[in-house]
Amino acid sequence: MRAYTNRLVTQADPSSPVAESYRALRTNLLFSTNNVVKRAFIVTSPGPEEGKTVTTANLAVVMAASGLRVLLIDADLRRPKVHQVFSLENRVGLTTLLSASPARTATNADENEDFRRCLQDTAVPGLRVITSGFIPRTRPKCWGPR
Repeated sequence: MRAYTNRLVTQADPSSPVAESYRALRTNLLFSTNNVVKRAFIVTSPGPEEGKTVTTANLAVVMAASGLRVLLIDADLRRPKVHQVFSLENRVGLTTLLSASPARTATNADENEDFRRCLQDTAVPGLRVITSGFIPRTRPKCWGPR
């Protein structure tokens, strides 16, 4: 299996046919409905190892390259890989934001600081990432028995 850092074909070889396919996907997504501005996309599939990480990472690169400001959020809390694709730290991220104590009486400034700590810049101008963050070691009680 190739390292995830080698799978950003849209950055490594932007004139390749594969990169052009990602640009076509970008265009189709952005213009898929008439007169409705798309602000968020969710990419998912029913099984593991079907290419969600590679697809979303390359799609994010071509969107940023077209001048859009892009925030890619890795919500895979089982096998997160976005941090590997972009060679980023994975100490803080989505789980940091989700695990903030609800009892804490945070001000907007505190919440904004938590959010800013989780944002990471990439080598691609206009593309920022929120990695998955730490992976919880225990299952919440609401998930039931294993």
